[in-house]
Amino acid sequence: MARDFGGAGPPKWRRGQRLAVARIRGGQLFLLLALLLIASLPLAMPASLEQTVILGHGKPAPTRPCQPITEAAFNRGWTNDPLIFTFSGVTFARRRADADCSSGKHGLFGVMGAIYPTCRFDAPYQLAVIDHGRTSYFAVPPGDTAVVEAAPQETRCKVTGRYDIYALTG
Repeated sequence: MARDFGGAGPPKWRRGQRLAVARIRGGQLFLLLALLLIASLPLAMPASLEQTVILGHGKPAPTRPCQPITEAAFNRGWTNDPLIFTFSGVTFARRRADADCSSGKHGLFGVMGAIYPTCRFDAPYQLAVIDHGRTSYFAVPPGDTAVVEAAPQETRCKVTGRYDIYALTG
């Protein structure tokens, strides 16, 4: 025996049922959009600090490689010892200037791969980097800022432009 309590016409919405279905569908849409946003974050992140554009400061200055020099040129003409420090297992030596170091990543989108030290020097004139037994020496033009990346396979030095103390204040 089958019972059917419905009428002959199509089924009708009960009171508040449309609002409940709309809320369920809206919640599902919100969760889907949030998931897509989170999944797209690694693509939106810059691969390195040099690609970061700070609001109001425009594009960063173009970079060029530092001039490699010999150990004799690094030590020639100085009466005082270089300023030496070690960061993340890499030793950095500079003739003058301030240093600001952080850790960078080498790999896909800057989020995967080996972690290596990246240091920014304000007008250093000459730099030496000792990493895993290999020593690299660089000359930086007077008054320029340099960024040194001690990546696992090679040590890179880039001149990023003129050092301007007033640009740091905003």
